[in-house]
Amino acid sequence: MNIVRRKTDNGVVYANGIGQFVSVGDTAFTIDEATTEWNLPTGGWDTNDYDYVSVELELPLDYPQVEYKLVYVDGVYSFEQI
Repeated sequence: MNIVRRKTDNGVVYANGIGQFVSVGDTAFTIDEATTEWNLPTGGWDTNDYDYVSVELELPLDYPQVEYKLVYVDGVYSFEQI
């Protein structure tokens, strides 16, 4: 799973399970297999404001559609509802 995290509050702004993160110039990143239908930011996510995590994780189909922040404690990532 690919997760984009907002640095200011750890809010998860994007997640998917396709492709890998790649650099866009010196200050941004995106996903290598992205298409225009994905509606990702033009020019990628700015590394000053966002970072990314790639983890082996599958979410159930009935996973609630609410806002979460990504939490990292003692080597383990988890989601916490905002």
